[in-house]
Amino acid sequence: MRRLTTAILGVAFLVFAAPAAAQTFGFGVHAGVSLPMGDYADTDTQESGAAELGFMGGVDLFFPLGMAPGLSWLTSVSAVAHSVDGDVFAGTGIDVTGGYLLFPVMTGLRFDIPAGPLGLFVQGQAGIVLAKGPSFSSSLGSANSEWGSKFGFNIGAGAQVSQNIYAGLRYFPLGDTKLKYEEAPDGVDQNISFLDIFVGFAVR
Repeated sequence: MRRLTTAILGVAFLVFAAPAAAQTFGFGVHAGVSLPMGDYADTDTQESGAAELGFMGGVDLFFPLGMAPGLSWLTSVSAVAHSVDGDVFAGTGIDVTGGYLLFPVMTGLRFDIPAGPLGLFVQGQAGIVLAKGPSFSSSLGSANSEWGSKFGFNIGAGAQVSQNIYAGLRYFPLGDTKLKYEEAPDGVDQNISFLDIFVGFAVR
């Protein structure tokens, strides 16, 4: 057991010491639009989320890894908001308050590829997503949303437009996500997936 613990600590040290040894890191901010996908965007099935076009923004931390040119450890914290299509509930006597709020806290790798005048990049991250759904009320009662969490990941790609400006796409296939409500302690499953289209500015 002691050897296993030592090995784990050794790997963790290498992962986090490598960027520190480079003595350089980057900080960036990004913002853009977020497109709900699949069941999350549908409006005509029981699995529908009725989510509409939303907005996103957040921060990125880049830690260059010396083991390979162009490879960086990328940690991102974002806020994503999707409204709910009100037409779905028109005439039902159900009032909807708020929409979907998602806070992905992700870490992983980004690989920059020199390509002509623009640099291209691909990335993959995993982490925790905090999620909150809309609240509902009617003459029969209400369902007040609470925060829940889920493990998730994203994959993405884009272009380094200039030394400081980058733009790209990130896809989050979160799958079944528990949306918690005061009146439903076990939560409600909602299949959530979305595509972020963003522009960022970083000092690296």
